[in-house]
Amino acid sequence: MFIGLTFSYVLSNLRFKFGPRKFMVFWTLLVRILPPITIALPLYIIFNRIGLMSTKMPILLSHVLLNLPFVVWHMISFFGNVSKSLEESAKIDGASEWQVFRLIILPMMLPGIASASILSFMTSWNEYLFGSIFLISPRDFTIPILLSTMNSEQELTQWANIAAGGIFSILPVIIFVIFAQNYLIKGMTVGSVKE
Repeated sequence: MFIGLTFSYVLSNLRFKFGPRKFMVFWTLLVRILPPITIALPLYIIFNRIGLMSTKMPILLSHVLLNLPFVVWHMISFFGNVSKSLEESAKIDGASEWQVFRLIILPMMLPGIASASILSFMTSWNEYLFGSIFLISPRDFTIPILLSTMNSEQELTQWANIAAGGIFSILPVIIFVIFAQNYLIKGMTVGSVKE
């Protein structure tokens, strides 16, 4: 979220003019619309050559790669709607660029941050493809991978365990959505100035 928020703030703010800005926005969208299977094989080759396949790093890095373009693309529209007079007023009062971002802009972005967090968390929590490719040890399996191993040809389907695992797998999502929902409501009530 931190990388995605700072990157989308820079891309959405026209004050930061640099050459490859349009290319970076296009690349972010392109990475987002590609199916995950297109990047799974190159990532597998890279992680295997580096020697990371026996660790949890491949799944962490692949989830960052999967969610970062979404966060950037989602938050660009939120940052684009921020009133420039707020930033200018803070600059006149002596705030640095980082203080403007942290103290003025981010509190106004709470609805966008909450929605991006919810959707990114749900994408990572339910992700099956990268987990089935990168996770080797059964002790590292994610919940979707564990639930799929309970239904195999070698053993009878364990319906009670699958049902319990399904309930267990949705609890963190429900708790996270309830927690982030407060920020959604709180963020909608944050005031701003009229132009």
